[in-house]
Amino acid sequence: MEELIHIPGIGSVSTGSGFMVLEQTKDGLFRRGERGVQSVLATGDRKVEFVAFEERSLAPPWPTSGRNWAILLTILSTRSNCRNLFGPC
Repeated sequence: MEELIHIPGIGSVSTGSGFMVLEQTKDGLFRRGERGVQSVLATGDRKVEFVAFEERSLAPPWPTSGRNWAILLTILSTRSNCRNLFGPC
């Protein structure tokens, strides 16, 4: 039976949809089960990775770095959420 994975702002995708379920992002900055990360998925060609939190998601294009993730998260999130994910911001 296929599992449904919810990506906030996008919807639910099944594990048989062609998305790859990952343990972590390419750069290792986000890992499933750590810092509020619910799931990490990628398109079949791995050009886009989706990081799903409980109420929001991130999907930056590659290449990127941990610094770019932090900048993007700061723009999309509140300061308190930034602290929850990265420590002092």
